[in-house]
Amino acid sequence: MKMRLIALKPFNHKAFYKNAIFDERSWTGSSPYLIAARKLLAQKNIILNTIDIASNSPTQKDIYMDVPYPWELQLWVRILRNKKKSILFIVEPPIVNPFNHMGIFHFFFSKVYSWNDGIIDNVKYFKYYLPVITDFIRTDRIPFKEKKLLIMMNMNWLPFLPFKLLSFSKKELYTERIKALEFFDTYYPSDFCLYGKGWNKPQRFSIKQKIFGYKKYKTHQGEFLSKDKHKILSRFKFCLCFENCEIAGNISEKIFDSFKARCVPVYLGAPNIEDYISSKCFIDFRKFKNYQELVEFLNSIDEETYNGYLKEIEEFLKSKEFQKQWSIDTFAKVFLKTVAQ
Repeated sequence: MKMRLIALKPFNHKAFYKNAIFDERSWTGSSPYLIAARKLLAQKNIILNTIDIASNSPTQKDIYMDVPYPWELQLWVRILRNKKKSILFIVEPPIVNPFNHMGIFHFFFSKVYSWNDGIIDNVKYFKYYLPVITDFIRTDRIPFKEKKLLIMMNMNWLPFLPFKLLSFSKKELYTERIKALEFFDTYYPSDFCLYGKGWNKPQRFSIKQKIFGYKKYKTHQGEFLSKDKHKILSRFKFCLCFENCEIAGNISEKIFDSFKARCVPVYLGAPNIEDYISSKCFIDFRKFKNYQELVEFLNSIDEETYNGYLKEIEEFLKSKEFQKQWSIDTFAKVFLKTVAQ
């Protein structure tokens, strides 16, 4: 069987190049679902390398994980020369990479795969699910009475203002995360914990904070390692689980991390979340007028009701539907199908 070569432009960061994104030993620079895709392709004698390694050899397909930034001229020259064999996978939402969601850039790709339900036509635009590591819950079961009430695990990340303007999105949820933090840090500090990077220094793009200083939150418990995420989550009854943007189909790993840790998510994000996940598995933030109403509801949930949520979550994670849609193996098969055509 003849060997075929595929080039991958990884996510928009140099750390992923030189095949680092396929390095299983790395906690930060690798992607489990792209590693799985690469292994599956290898079984079909298809070699997948990052684009910097593959650039000197003729390739059958070029796969782009997110639209390159307009100033990445070398990549755009390659795309213009190879439009028929260039395929785009949209990963980041518009607030992170607005160019991902501008139709003018999609013109230069033969196919576009997206989680955004609003653009899927199965002609040029095809659906894929942001993959989830589907090994089952690994954390110890902590008794209801020993769990703290509420946690939020997020970076203190302020969107780059030009990107925010270019995204034309009024549905970013970073602002809502700050509102939640301000409320619980002020009124319920004994029931709430914040974990994540960047809360002990000025926000990256905030000139105001760099000049006048930044607020320190008393509920901040520090940073955490990826390998410890589920263990930390398991100590809490509920997790504020807010996506980056409120867009149909934008369902990231956040809600699944809570599921695997036996922590019930308070969810805000994809408006069509119930098309994919039963409302019995999470608490819909949209049903509450304010945070005071939410916290009163959370405190009213008894152990029997709480265990009912956990039972629904476990059944969902074991379901064929979940495996079929969200598994790494499913993504690998989609990846193989698109490069083999």
